[in-house]
Amino acid sequence: MLWPMLDPEFVLDADARERLLDRFGPDAEPWCDGLAGLVAACCRRWGLELDEALSGGTSRVFLGRQDGARPVVLKLTPDRSIAESEAIALRAWARTPHAVDLLGSDPEAGALLLDRVTPGTKVAAWPGLPPFEDFAGLLAGLRDAGGQDVAALRSSAEGVEFIYGLIARRARDPYVSRFVPPDMVARGRALARELTAGTGDYGLVHGDLHLFNILDGGPARGLVAIDPRPSCGDRTWDAIDIALARVTSAGELDDRISRITALVPGLNAGRLRQWCQATAVISVVQRLFRYRHDGAVPGKFLLDLAASAYKRLKGPGLDLYGGSDSRVSPVWRPSLVLFPATGRRPCIQSAAQPRQLVFIQLAGVPARPFGGERRLAADPPGAPPTGTPTSCSPTRT
Repeated sequence: MLWPMLDPEFVLDADARERLLDRFGPDAEPWCDGLAGLVAACCRRWGLELDEALSGGTSRVFLGRQDGARPVVLKLTPDRSIAESEAIALRAWARTPHAVDLLGSDPEAGALLLDRVTPGTKVAAWPGLPPFEDFAGLLAGLRDAGGQDVAALRSSAEGVEFIYGLIARRARDPYVSRFVPPDMVARGRALARELTAGTGDYGLVHGDLHLFNILDGGPARGLVAIDPRPSCGDRTWDAIDIALARVTSAGELDDRISRITALVPGLNAGRLRQWCQATAVISVVQRLFRYRHDGAVPGKFLLDLAASAYKRLKGPGLDLYGGSDSRVSPVWRPSLVLFPATGRRPCIQSAAQPRQLVFIQLAGVPARPFGGERRLAADPPGAPPTGTPTSCSPTRT
């Protein structure tokens, strides 16, 4: 079946080419031009027949068979470091059934040969979500790195800088910026940096564990992770998208976090919620940018969650982020923090003593005009003004 590989539309259609150039820039042009030759070389090397081509954000993927029988996936990327890091992670996960099997690799060519997961349905296509026990099995399996040396992988701190840099650029798109102010991205990035600097749940991180990268491996295998963007750092990151998947309220998020962390040893509920706040802006921007030509609008819950990524504040009876408890306790945050025009300090209300006002100083958070008062740039969009700027009613999340 060599002829479809020589068909330019099969190898790389115009839409797939545009996505790769959007991701990697004009430097990827030569790679795109030479992809047909690379595909043919990989087929000769590994004895492949290819039937279908798929597009990804960082790769071109081909489904086919090895030696006429075994279902396989050929994955090619213009960024050799992506192929190399994925191969390192998949070798580290060789003992767990919850990661796709690596059959062969040529990092210099940006090529990976993977076993095809069957039945292989993406969890994102399911009408409902898998049981929490299945998610827990997946997360626990990825925590078993088999003692492999993963020191060559980048740190999660590098990954954080990369993804928030990408999000900041996309947030400047004229359509996206209608909904996402620059300071929203900056607040999420600042909280992510703070979390990454911690020395908590350190280990091998998948890095991109959303529902489109989780496949049905059948009853014997359970859920299977594909397409890692691996790093070494806080393994809490891998639970973020599972916690946020299809959630529409803060109460639902807290319940989801409580149930997942109860099933995965070492996974901390308070820390997971902070990561959800820090990364909500990523989900908002990515969706708006991808569907900007279709008039997409952000969901209120995710937008509010992104806007809640304040620098962590603690005081008597007050913990805006739920602390580091292993269970989610009721969390209180201010729905609005006001600077009175008279210059008095901002205030929020204590969760432990509702009638007591706790005065705070927010360093480095700019204020912007809002009627007769000044409202913090960190306030959630759409928060209403108050006539008497002396206190803020707490909102339970």
